[in-house]
Amino acid sequence: MSSFQLRSARPTIGVRDVAASVEWYGRVLGTRCEITMGDPIDFALLEGPDDHLLALVLDAGVRPSPAAAVYVNVSGVDAAFEHMRGSGADVLGEPETHPWGQRDFVVVDPDGHRLAIGEHVGH
Repeated sequence: MSSFQLRSARPTIGVRDVAASVEWYGRVLGTRCEITMGDPIDFALLEGPDDHLLALVLDAGVRPSPAAAVYVNVSGVDAAFEHMRGSGADVLGEPETHPWGQRDFVVVDPDGHRLAIGEHVGH
């Protein structure tokens, strides 16, 4: 029997305008666009500080979930909150510390996808 170890996951989010979403994620989350495909762009791979963070794919019929689509781990969640609020992003509520040791808040992208932004702060 072979064994494997899960190393990471990269969510793919459907968006109505890939180029506009690349700009939004760069401005709000600080991602860099590593690669795009299509003319006009119908796919983009975004990179965070350490690795691939997120892929965006053209989806004209996008229907965001009412729950958080992606959980983004950061260091300095309160600074992230201030940055995102200052960037004009649609931030829902203030950062909240949960009994399980996560402190987070939710931001909404231009297509209505909810992203939870948080960090582990201990129990």
